[in-house]
Amino acid sequence: MSSKTAPQSRVFMKGRNVQAKNGCHVCRVFAVQPGKAPDGPAEGRPGARGFTLLEVLVALAIMAIATTLVMQLFSADLRSIARSADVTSATVRGESRIRELLAEPLLEEKTWSEETEAGYRMDIAVSEVMKPRTDNLPVKLMEVELTVRWSEGMREKSLRLRTVKMVDKSAPSGKSQPAPA
Repeated sequence: MSSKTAPQSRVFMKGRNVQAKNGCHVCRVFAVQPGKAPDGPAEGRPGARGFTLLEVLVALAIMAIATTLVMQLFSADLRSIARSADVTSATVRGESRIRELLAEPLLEEKTWSEETEAGYRMDIAVSEVMKPRTDNLPVKLMEVELTVRWSEGMREKSLRLRTVKMVDKSAPSGKSQPAPA
């Protein structure tokens, strides 16, 4: 004969826990006051609380503002990267052209402009500098100034590069030779 006893149950009304032991498992049921319907989905779950529409709207507004700020930062970074790429390209082209000019044996005072295939304009000026200081020397100093110009949108950008080359004074005009090192 098995001695089965009736299940034990404790009931607490007004939204408190109701526990009933049925054999091997435990069931928890949340009861409400008899004869009264629950007020909403959170009713009957102690400590559970939902969000109001106002709270959800405020959270969405904060997320929208944060997303907008992050997107603006990314777009500013992309613009900076594009600008630095243009300046880097102009610098490389300008330095390359200055090296070509310095490698030429003939370096006389003159000014001219060149246009590259990539849309860069180079204004080049070669002039003698520090004349009074080099009068008693067998060399003269020639300054090469190169200004690279390019368009960025509606604005024109420019980059100026300068260097100095020492040239032997005794070389005939039109055949100037680099000074010995």
